[in-house]
Amino acid sequence: MTIFTNGLLESKNSQSDPKNQLESLIKMFFKFAKDEPKACFYIVIVHYTELKKTSKEKLRFKEIFVEVIREGIKKRKFRKIDGNLGSALIIGMINRAILFFNDGLIDCEYNRELLEPENVKMP
Repeated sequence: MTIFTNGLLESKNSQSDPKNQLESLIKMFFKFAKDEPKACFYIVIVHYTELKKTSKEKLRFKEIFVEVIREGIKKRKFRKIDGNLGSALIIGMINRAILFFNDGLIDCEYNRELLEPENVKMP
């Protein structure tokens, strides 16, 4: 979880614009899922069943998304939405895409569709 959270922080901090930060976070999430499938499985599935037993520090990765969303709203890059809700929506979509891909429900080349910059664009 620490490696994942640190990777997200590095991705976020590598960009200054909230849209670029969010794009970078999403790409890093997919890259981590590809490079560390067992760790990602824990993050995506197992830790959600253990929320009450998991420390707040281990759930910090969600707060990185919340921070970017709130900054994007403040800078008028994103429409107004509760940061926690926005974070849940984004992380939920990423999680589902990873699960569908791993289960063969998405028929595409992982690198081409999920990791190449020109294929992962923010609106």
